Amino acid sequence: MFVNPINVYSPKYLSVTRVKQNATMPNYNLTFTGEDRFDFNKKYEEELDKRNWFQKKLGLGKEKAFHTASTYLVGYNEGKEEQEKIYERLVEQQQQTLKELSEKLKMQVKLEEEIRQKYEEAKLRNQDQQIILSLKKELEEIKQNLKEQKEKYNMTADSYNKLVNQQKIITKRENNKGWEKIAGNDLLKSQMEEVFINKLPLEAGGYSTTIPNGLLFYGQHGTGKTRFAQALAEQAGCEYVTIDTMQPDEDLILDLRKELRNAQRRYENSDEHKRTIILLDDFDSVAELNDEEREKLKNGKIEFSDTNIGQLASLLNGCSDKYHATVIMTTNNPKKVDSQLLDEDVVPYQIFLGPPNEVDAAKIFKYHTSGFTDQEIDYNKLANEVLKVVDDNQAYSAQGIVNVVEAAKNIAKGAQITEDDLMEALKTAAPDISAETFNKFLSEMEDLIERRSQINKGE
Repeated sequence: MFVNPINVYSPKYLSVTRVKQNATMPNYNLTFTGEDRFDFNKKYEEELDKRNWFQKKLGLGKEKAFHTASTYLVGYNEGKEEQEKIYERLVEQQQQTLKELSEKLKMQVKLEEEIRQKYEEAKLRNQDQQIILSLKKELEEIKQNLKEQKEKYNMTADSYNKLVNQQKIITKRENNKGWEKIAGNDLLKSQMEEVFINKLPLEAGGYSTTIPNGLLFYGQHGTGKTRFAQALAEQAGCEYVTIDTMQPDEDLILDLRKELRNAQRRYENSDEHKRTIILLDDFDSVAELNDEEREKLKNGKIEFSDTNIGQLASLLNGCSDKYHATVIMTTNNPKKVDSQLLDEDVVPYQIFLGPPNEVDAAKIFKYHTSGFTDQEIDYNKLANEVLKVVDDNQAYSAQGIVNVVEAAKNIAKGAQITEDDLMEALKTAAPDISAETFNKFLSEMEDLIERRSQINKGE
């Protein structure tokens, strides 16, 4: 899996109000300066070259190379550690500001009390009317100043509380909710925290930040794209809305317009300013021009902006700022996605969810056997068995591993699942990603990278 699978990559849409032009990423052993750009393909090729002759001969190690290159790619952005430092600095600044405002308030309250006493005494002693009027005016000015100071303090305190409370919400882990619903995918979870979730507390606290308009999840059937989108929304504490993509394209666009307006109202009318994630699951029909639109464009009967893709791209561009919503699209066919939807302004992140690697496969086995066994099971051994089929360009998706566990339950017949049951189930539950599908996706990934590269080069 990787984020932004593009040849030449610019970070301008990623940083949280980036001020410095120079950024050092010690966690990734890379330093980027000014307008430097990270060449993803070059890094990927370097990682491929590090494989031994046996791996190269059999075509092994490509996923690890992609994984490593993607880790470096995310390192271009302010990494998770840097995000945490930003948050900590903001909290410290807010605490200091609140302390200073509190001291000013105390002084204003004390001053108001002093002037009030002088004013009351002047009236009791029937002092000169001019003195009384002068004290009255001074008291009114102090009252107004005190009111403004209180409002400023309350606004700052509200901003601080939102920042802290939102951070607590998004870092909370609950059973069968958010990230806890997804076994493995730790790298992708970290990436989504960096480019999306960790920015929400900043926005809630009133700070300027950039939250993506759209995310594209692509991968073979069963790799968990929809489930991941739902888990992301839960983990982020966002409203989660799905739109029926099986309806006519015109109705889909109308529904998206409606849900974006609903998202805007929801955000503006709630104290917590809750953002919305809108899911377009398997949005293939609206991801490319249809034959009728191509013909009309060719004959000059319509403008591109009138096509379904043109309208979708227009709605996506700026929807994060305007509607406070992020649209997640999923597809099994990335080649069908029109290049207009790969623009950084529209959908800055294209995220591949492929078959699980060894670590994730072990975690998926453990997650789905939980509650059905207390036996000693070597989950790494099972993961290795699952990955053996990769040599034949086949694969088990996350759902494929779930199928293995379900088969093992049938073998166990109500008893606790054993390692032998799972190994036996692997013989009957065949890989759900065929060699044809596997090879097709390798080709489509290369196509997506190439097209994104051309977009960034302005070709």
